[in-house]
Amino acid sequence: MVLPFSKVITYAHAKPFEIEHALKEFFGKDRPAKDEEELVYPLFNEWLINDFRQINGGSFLAEYCVVNPDNLDEVTRKRLEQVVETAYYSMFELQGAKPGYSVTVEDLESGKKMTVWDAKGSFGPDKGLIYARAAKVEGKWIFTGANPMYLPITHTERAKKFIKETLKNKKFSPKDTWELIKDQRKQKPLPPKLSKDGIEKLRKDLRKKYEKTKRKYQVKLSFDGVLKLIYEEDRQIAMGDFWQMLIKKGIPEKFFFQNTQLFQDIWNYFPHKILNDKSPIEMFNELKG
Repeated sequence: MVLPFSKVITYAHAKPFEIEHALKEFFGKDRPAKDEEELVYPLFNEWLINDFRQINGGSFLAEYCVVNPDNLDEVTRKRLEQVVETAYYSMFELQGAKPGYSVTVEDLESGKKMTVWDAKGSFGPDKGLIYARAAKVEGKWIFTGANPMYLPITHTERAKKFIKETLKNKKFSPKDTWELIKDQRKQKPLPPKLSKDGIEKLRKDLRKKYEKTKRKYQVKLSFDGVLKLIYEEDRQIAMGDFWQMLIKKGIPEKFFFQNTQLFQDIWNYFPHKILNDKSPIEMFNELKG
């Protein structure tokens, strides 16, 4: 089913005053770099016609359906109206596919499982996470808007529950997807080279922070228990599997979601047997000279 969203975008861009305000609302002062434009502007245009509110309070897509400046046939116009009435943006976990027809997804915001008719997408990955806009048109769910952003990850039931709570009362949109892309693309500065005394001080600080934080989440696993798992890791598993090992030891996903940096620092600043009893940061310092 082909819908004329490009015509709606053209209609929207004919209002420079509204576009100026939309650009400021979406990007703020941080406009995309030249090499990011191809990725982000489709997200911006999707957000523009669906989520941005003009001075009159309406969306460009709803206004386009009423004005019908391109004299669309009635069937197409009615389909666009159904998009206005039913479309929403969310995080969807892929759970299977019927090649050539549809994909099965779970909306992580509501927990609802649904069949989305997407012939092209059904030949892609059938597991993972996508950020996309879904709409119900003529009784069938379809994806509309920009190409969905795909991440090769899945979630446990506890993680899904936490995501659902996080998204509660929050209007998720392509603007959030752009913020995620920006965060992933930011080049993190290299860690400073620390002396042995500096590393020991940081280790003591991490121990105190963990012990304080674990009380908040009512976690029983001791700091030394975490260090034992880190020490014995064998590089045959991805770090994501290391998180799963900790989950089995009783640490809830919520702990990770809200304290990711803490666990990354513990991993990086404490010894690993496979690194000859050195930490990754000590190995880095040796390579750095």
